[in-house]
Amino acid sequence: MKNHIYQINRQSESRNGSRARRVVAVASAVSALGLGCGEAPPVVPPASEPQLGSQEQRLEHVVVPVSISTEAVLGQGRNSITHEFRGMCVSAPTVNIPTQEATIRFDSSFSRDETSEMLGFSVEAKAKFAKWGASARAKFSRSLESKTYSMTKVYGADYRLETRKLDESQLNWLVSPTASDWLTRCGDEFVMQKQVGGQLFLLYRIDFDSVETKSEFQAAVGANWGAGEVNAEVQKMAQQFRGRASVHVEAFQSGGDVTQLGNIFSGIGGTVEPGRAAVDCNIDNLTACGEFMRLGLAYATAQTPDAFQPTLRANPADRAYLLKDWSVLGVPMPPRIVTTQIQYARRHLEELFDQQLEIQDRIQTLRRSQFPLRTEVQALMQQYDSESQYNISLILAASQKCYDLLTDMNNAAQVAACVNGAQESNMPGFKALDIRKLDLRLPYTFGGMYQVDDSQTPRVISIPFGGSITIPPANVANPATGGLSCPAGFQPYRYGRILTPGTGRGGNQYLCLGTTTDTSLTWHFAGAYQKDTDGNYPTGNPYFPITISFPTKKTIYLTSCPSSSALKMGSAQVPTTDGSTIAVEKFLCSTMTWTTGSMKFAGMYQLDPCGSDSVPNHFTGNMGCPAGFIAMKFGQVITPTSRCTATQYLCKSQY
Repeated sequence: MKNHIYQINRQSESRNGSRARRVVAVASAVSALGLGCGEAPPVVPPASEPQLGSQEQRLEHVVVPVSISTEAVLGQGRNSITHEFRGMCVSAPTVNIPTQEATIRFDSSFSRDETSEMLGFSVEAKAKFAKWGASARAKFSRSLESKTYSMTKVYGADYRLETRKLDESQLNWLVSPTASDWLTRCGDEFVMQKQVGGQLFLLYRIDFDSVETKSEFQAAVGANWGAGEVNAEVQKMAQQFRGRASVHVEAFQSGGDVTQLGNIFSGIGGTVEPGRAAVDCNIDNLTACGEFMRLGLAYATAQTPDAFQPTLRANPADRAYLLKDWSVLGVPMPPRIVTTQIQYARRHLEELFDQQLEIQDRIQTLRRSQFPLRTEVQALMQQYDSESQYNISLILAASQKCYDLLTDMNNAAQVAACVNGAQESNMPGFKALDIRKLDLRLPYTFGGMYQVDDSQTPRVISIPFGGSITIPPANVANPATGGLSCPAGFQPYRYGRILTPGTGRGGNQYLCLGTTTDTSLTWHFAGAYQKDTDGNYPTGNPYFPITISFPTKKTIYLTSCPSSSALKMGSAQVPTTDGSTIAVEKFLCSTMTWTTGSMKFAGMYQLDPCGSDSVPNHFTGNMGCPAGFIAMKFGQVITPTSRCTATQYLCKSQY
C-alpha cells in the first residue's frame, strides 16, 4: 500500500508589528489514501503486495466516525445500503504506517462545508441524521447549521497520525465466505484500513436579530479574520450593533484527552462537557468570548504535556475508515446499487432535516440572547420549537424506511415505503415552518394608517336661537385603502389614543403591519407630522430635517414631505399657550406606491405623562424603540382620559 506523507510547514509572519503567528500550509488531509471527497486517485497496491481476491476491486469509499473516539474495527463488515456496521467477519494482524498529515488553519477560517465534511456529516448521507444526537460532535455540528441569521468562522486543526490496515497475507476468516447468511452477518463491504488522529475546532459565530442586520454587518466589515483577531474586530462594531447582534463561541475536540477542555474553559462559564465547550456573549460585552478564543488557540498550538498535540499523540481517535467491497477478498458479491429514486428520497429527507435543525438552532439562539422579543415572537418560538421537534421525529422515522428497513433494493414494497415516506404529505402532522418569521428587526411591511372615533354616532350640538350642528365621527380613512381598514394581509396595531376635535370624544389611531412572509409589498413611507391651520403648533417630520445657521446652528424638522405626498391620516386636539385647545391634522408622507422590501421604521408609540393613555410600541411591548432605532417625536395630542398632553413617537433607524 502506498504511504502518503504530507509535511507540515510552518512559517511566522508579523501582523501589524504586534506579534507573530503561525501559518500552516498543508495538503488536504482528506486526499490521503485515496480517501478524498471528489475524484481522489484510487489506492493501487504495489505488485509485491499479496492480493487474496481474484476479482477486480469495484468499490472503496470513506466513512468518518461521528463519535469522539472509536466506532468500528478493522475487519468489521458493513451494509452499504443501510449504512450499518455488522459483525466481525475477518481478522488479521495490523500493519501500522506512520503518517504526518494535517490540515491546520488558524489565520483564516474553514468554510461550513469543509468543516461539516471533516466532522463526517457530509461524507455519507445517513450520518447527517446523527446531528440530532447528544454527542459532542453532533452538538458542534448543529452550531454550523445557522446560515440565515449568522456569520460563522471556524478555525482548527485536523491531524492524521497513523494508518492501520489489515495484513492481507495473514487473513483469518471469522465467518465462512460461503455462509448463507453472509449479507446479514457481514454486509457487502468491510473496514480494510483506518486512520487515527484527532481534531480541534474553534467556532466563532455572530448571530443577528434580522437578515437586514446581518447584511448591514457584512457590508461594514472585512471577512479575513484569524482566530487570534476575530473577537477584537467584532468588538470594533459593538456600539453600532449593540442590541442587534450576539456572539456564540464553541470548541470541539476528538482524540487526545478530551476532558482537558473542561480544565481550559472552566473559569469562563458557559457549557463544558468532554470534547466540547461553549460560551455566549452580548456584542457589547465580548470579554468572555475573547478569552475563550485566546485560551483555545493557546491550547491548540502549545506543546506543554496537557495541551492538545501532546495528548493527541498519546491517545489518538479513529479519524476515517476506508471501506472495501468483500469481492476484493474473493467473496462473490451481487451488484447492490442505490437507485435514483432512493437517492432522491434520501436527499429530500436531508434537506427537510437541515431546515428543521436551523429552526431549532435559531430558537435556542434567541433564548440565549438578550434581543428584545415581542410577545408574538415568543409565542411563535414556543410553537416552532415543538413543531420542529415533531417534524424531526417524522423525518427520522422516514429515514429508517430509506436506510435501516431497506434491506433489499429489489423489494418493491420496501422501495415504495422509502420513496412515499419521504414526502411531507405522507408524514402525518408535518408542519411547514418558515424561518423568516423568526426575524426580529424588520419582519413587517407597512400598509398605511387610520383613525377611528370611539362612537360612530354623530354629535349634535344645539346652537342659540334654535337649530343645531351635526358633527360627524372623527374618523380618518387609511390612504392605502380608502376605508377604516388595512389592506389584505395586514393587521391593525394601535399606536395612539387621542381626544378628537369636534366630537370631543376619544379615538384610536392605528398602524397597519403585515409580515414579509404574508405579503411581498410595502407601501412607501417617508415620515409623519402634524400641524394646525395657522401653523402655530406644529410637530415636524423626523424624515425631513434641515440645518439652519442663524441665529444659532441647529436642526429643525419641516411640516411637509420629502419627495412624496402629504396624506391625512388623523386628527387630534393640542393645548395652546393660553390654556385652551386647538385642532390639528396629522399627515402621513408617501408616494402612494407599493414596492418590495421592509418598512424603514420599527413602530410607533404614545407616552402619556399622566399614565392613563400611553400606548406601547407593538415591536417592543413598551414605550420605546428596538435596538438600532431612535425615538423621534412626530405628534403631540391631548388624551381623552387624563386630558394630559401625550407625545407620539416613531422609531427611526439610526443607520
